[in-house]
Amino acid sequence: VRKLEERVQAHDAEQKDLCNKLVHCTVESDQLREEMETLRTENEELRTENEKLRKENEKLRDENDTLPGENDRLRDENEGLQGQVKELRNVIQLQPEEIERKWKIERSEMVKK
Repeated sequence: VRKLEERVQAHDAEQKDLCNKLVHCTVESDQLREEMETLRTENEELRTENEKLRKENEKLRDENDTLPGENDRLRDENEGLQGQVKELRNVIQLQPEEIERKWKIERSEMVKK
C-alpha cells in the first residue's frame, strides 16, 4: 500500500509538473500567436508602404526621363526671349535717332514753308 501511495504521489507530482509545463506552453503559444499576428500586420503595412514607394519611384523616374527634353525646350525658349530682348534694345536705341531724324525733316519742311 505504501509503495502504491508513493507511486500515486510520484504520478501526482509528475502530473502537476506536466500541467505546469502545459500552462507555460499555452501561455508561450498565446504570446507567440499574438506576436505573429503583430508581425503579420506590420509586414502587411510594410508591403503596402513598399508598393507606394515603388510607384512613387517609378513616377519620379518617368519625370526624370522627361526632364532633358523639358530642359532643352526651356533653353530654346530662353534663347528666343533673349533674342527678343536684344531686338527690343536695338529698337529702343534706334528710336531716339529715328525721332531726331524725323524731327529734322519736319523742321526743315516747316522752314521751307
